[in-house]
Amino acid sequence: MNALAKNYGPKGLVVIGINNEENKDDVAKFARSKESVFPILRGMDSVLESYGVTGFPTNYFIDKQGKVHSREVGFGEESEKKFAETIESLLGSK
Repeated sequence: MNALAKNYGPKGLVVIGINNEENKDDVAKFARSKESVFPILRGMDSVLESYGVTGFPTNYFIDKQGKVHSREVGFGEESEKKFAETIESLLGSK
């Protein structure tokens, strides 16, 4: 996600991470360990339940009007390419 945030941030992409650790220091430690270039917030179980999170990571792609375009669970070899295509489409870059 860092690479996508760096590449598409100047074009309007906003990336926000939500971590389900209860301790805010653990969330900060996680963000540092990943060298995150985007904010990672602490989300309690109720937040995860509200968004229907069933696995980690769960990625939501939300358009400029705030409507959820798609949801992807997991991150693998092909994910970055697929995510880039979705992002380009939502930003109007394609």
